[in-house]
Amino acid sequence: MNNTKQNEKATDAIYDLGYYNSNGIINHTKLKSHLMVLFMWSYTLLLFGCYGVIYYDVPTLNCVEAWQDIGMDFYMFHYTLFTTYFTTNEIIPIDSMYLMALWVCLVPPLVLYAFLYKRVVANSKFQAALSSVGLSQYYFHKRAGQNIYLKFKKGTKNQYQSFLNQLENLSQVLNVENLRVKRYGENGVVLQYSHGFPTIDDLKEYKVSTFLKPNYLFLGIGLPNVGEVFDKKELLHNTFLPRYLRLEDIPQGVANLGSAGGGKSNTMNQYLYSLFYNFDWVHHFYLVDFKGGIEAEPIKDLEARFKSGKIDILDDNRIGLYGVLKRLYVINKARMQYLKAHKMKKMSLHYIVLIFDELAEILDYAPSNKEERALQEKIAFYLESLLRTGRSQGFKIFYSTQSYLSTSSGLSSGMKNNTKLKITHQLGSNLQVGTIKPIEELAELGIFPTKYDVGKNVVINEANNDIYEVRSLYVPDDFIEDIVLKPSDAHILFEEELKPFYIQALDELKKSAKEEDAYYSIYELANDLGVEEHFQSPIASCIIESPPKEDVPLIPSNHLSDLASKMRSKKALKNEDKTEEIDSFISSL
Repeated sequence: MNNTKQNEKATDAIYDLGYYNSNGIINHTKLKSHLMVLFMWSYTLLLFGCYGVIYYDVPTLNCVEAWQDIGMDFYMFHYTLFTTYFTTNEIIPIDSMYLMALWVCLVPPLVLYAFLYKRVVANSKFQAALSSVGLSQYYFHKRAGQNIYLKFKKGTKNQYQSFLNQLENLSQVLNVENLRVKRYGENGVVLQYSHGFPTIDDLKEYKVSTFLKPNYLFLGIGLPNVGEVFDKKELLHNTFLPRYLRLEDIPQGVANLGSAGGGKSNTMNQYLYSLFYNFDWVHHFYLVDFKGGIEAEPIKDLEARFKSGKIDILDDNRIGLYGVLKRLYVINKARMQYLKAHKMKKMSLHYIVLIFDELAEILDYAPSNKEERALQEKIAFYLESLLRTGRSQGFKIFYSTQSYLSTSSGLSSGMKNNTKLKITHQLGSNLQVGTIKPIEELAELGIFPTKYDVGKNVVINEANNDIYEVRSLYVPDDFIEDIVLKPSDAHILFEEELKPFYIQALDELKKSAKEEDAYYSIYELANDLGVEEHFQSPIASCIIESPPKEDVPLIPSNHLSDLASKMRSKKALKNEDKTEEIDSFISSL
């Protein structure tokens, strides 16, 4: 600790002694004169030590009095040496050992002179960079690895906010990437930086399939965070670090955000690659595509090829989506009871994955009538319920959307609050960035989503406070052809274990329902869950059948005669020739 403090004081002295000013301009006269004095003192001290070692016995050097005598001899020797030369122009012979000492002792002072001069120049350049972006009130304090510590000039106004505002400009001036800043000490800041975020060209030789791992979701490739502990063997090109997230650590809500063309679809395909690779852990998979079903077609082909029985596709069918969400709502309740009965905290297998290709197409929808409005409200209710309570039960809900703003996404505050993992690509404005994370917090970390290029994104995991930038690898459109779904009957066996809890959840739903569902009855739901035998008497379905003819009350004959008489008399007044046609019509009745 003492050595560290001394080094810090020495570093601060470079600035305090005025070797350069707040704008980074060096005072060369003062710097060179001080360095020359330091050079002469250090050279003399070294030479004096060598003189004592060469001409005196080592045991006699252990006392102060001996060094005092040596000092006097050293002085007289050099006094005689120089006065003789300047008065007679004669050089007194010096033995080879001392002559060698004269040259050897020059090296350390010269190295010290060069080191200090170079350090002052480097510090002045850094100070000039600070001054160029309006941060001259700070000065270089010390450097530790990739951390640069700055102190605040005493007597000036603290403008930490200006540091945040100028961070991007400072990053450009210093030619570093991922520049981060945070407060340090009483009135200083520490800059953290790294070089060379991976570009598309840097990663073009890599394929997603190379990075797939059991029970992990591959997120992309980035740089290690400053101070992060990791296995150096995992680095690519000794620089880039692949990023992963354990399947069980994926929160129940995952938002894939970004403007059109920023790479959202490619990133989602990268996630799908990992999910299908780990399909043994997936109990059921749902893909909801309300953009014409384009994204759903390859998944349909995948299910047709392997017939897993675990993949459902929904495209442009709101009633079908409502039915799926209601069924998942009941499954969620049943899984709660299952965990409670088995004294478990959460599902570590049998995940239910629900992916929305563009959630705004579903939520940002204007119903045209009362029935559509009620259906829309129920869809939002069930989705928000799953996002709020589905984590322990193994629900993983991924959704893509271009904006997190309520006005354009249709997302409620409850949905946003329960979306703990946000993958943010390029966003169009700081207003959109602010809906995900305070701009100041991201700026301190050197993260600017408005400046991202295609494929670059930031992963913000609020579940464990991890934040890091990555780049998604390119995934070809035909990647599904490389997918192989491993056969497994584990999900069938688990379904059998859940059936008693399905019955319990359906009973509770039946008791709480004020009226039968016109779109998806409890009996139909029980049938889809395989427990229909416990609900043999279905409540009225959504289709109202016509009653049998014998139950329809017949019209009295006298009433029919009165009706015919009135029709005949009225028609006869207008056209007597039509009486027969009227009689024929009445007879048909």
